[in-house]
Amino acid sequence: MKTIHLAIIVGIIISIVVTTSALVFFEPHQEMQTTNQDTGCETYHSNDNATITSLKMENLNDTYKAGCPVTTTFRFATHDPDCQFPQVQVTDLSTGITVYGPNLLWNYTSDQCSNSTQVSFYAGLERNQLITDTQKYAITATLYDKHYQKEFTVVPSEHSGQNITAETTLLPGSGPDLSCYPIPGSSTTEAILGTSGFDGVYRRYLTNSAPSYEVDDYFLKPGDSGKIIIKIHPGSAFPAGENLATGEFILNKDSHHGKFDHYGISTSYEPSTAVAGLDGTATLSLVVSTTQDATHGTYWMYLPPGGCNGGKLVLLTIGDRPMAQPPDLVGYDIPVDFTFSESPILTVDVMNFGIHTFDNCSLSYTTNNKTSTIKSFDEIPPGFVYKYHFASNPGNGDKVTFECKVPNMVKSFSPTR
Repeated sequence: MKTIHLAIIVGIIISIVVTTSALVFFEPHQEMQTTNQDTGCETYHSNDNATITSLKMENLNDTYKAGCPVTTTFRFATHDPDCQFPQVQVTDLSTGITVYGPNLLWNYTSDQCSNSTQVSFYAGLERNQLITDTQKYAITATLYDKHYQKEFTVVPSEHSGQNITAETTLLPGSGPDLSCYPIPGSSTTEAILGTSGFDGVYRRYLTNSAPSYEVDDYFLKPGDSGKIIIKIHPGSAFPAGENLATGEFILNKDSHHGKFDHYGISTSYEPSTAVAGLDGTATLSLVVSTTQDATHGTYWMYLPPGGCNGGKLVLLTIGDRPMAQPPDLVGYDIPVDFTFSESPILTVDVMNFGIHTFDNCSLSYTTNNKTSTIKSFDEIPPGFVYKYHFASNPGNGDKVTFECKVPNMVKSFSPTR
């Protein structure tokens, strides 16, 4: 129906997961049933709108389950005119160790300062695993040289003690970004009526800029097939008689410029043509089939009629076990951006928006075969953000390197001019 430009933005998990706009209604079906095999991420003893001088911490509850998202809104009761966002970090009160952040103390320019900002992280996530005992934490925000702190408790969950590391290095990425031309009336509404054949359908809870983001992970073992029954109500811009059994996307963090690598996975529709009837809806089944040698990994999958037309965004995992909670979307990777976007002088941006902690890291500069350390980091937990501005640009043949020893990760930049 339309041309779709697809780009994958990797590693920026807080801000780019696309919230699905489809309205989902659950209807009974005699032959197919959807079974979510997790109990969820309930929170307890809501303590919203706790005013702390000039900064409010909203939506922060007293108690969370380990592995569930914590999204806190910082709302400014008063705000200086230079538009500054707070620096935030989360600390284990029993050890004093930082388990999230600190992020940058952001300054920004705008005609009008925003009156709020959000931070999202996973409860009870410490050094690549979830806590198995009840633990108290403190979230601290620093704004205009003032510190604001609030405590919360995390209790063990059904995910505690499990392996949260992805089964393979084939990962979905932070989330797909679809660049679509908006056409009034093009979006659909859809309902998932049921499933069959999958080895499990698991509800996963992701950190996001919105207060809550939930997505289903459809799990298949290699050689198995699964069926998703969908009822679609097309938007008014869809031509009458258009086939709605189309538009699904399967993609991962390495998909780009129309290249989609998902060996051993195929899709089909039952029926192959589905047109809206007199009631304005069409019911069809998306069949996902895998071969015995299908590549293990987790993918993003847009259901028909596609992401730009209101299709629901879900996860598809092929392998021996479903994706864990919290999901390992980007693996052992820290996005490091060597950029000139802020000024003609090189800036290095380090952003750990994954779930893993890195040890013994450093930013170094090599010139004339001599290497000097600009900054050392004993530990980089999730949510850590660091920025370094060079005083002058590196010369031809020089090299800027960001490296972590455990796990090993190296990113480097050398001028090409």
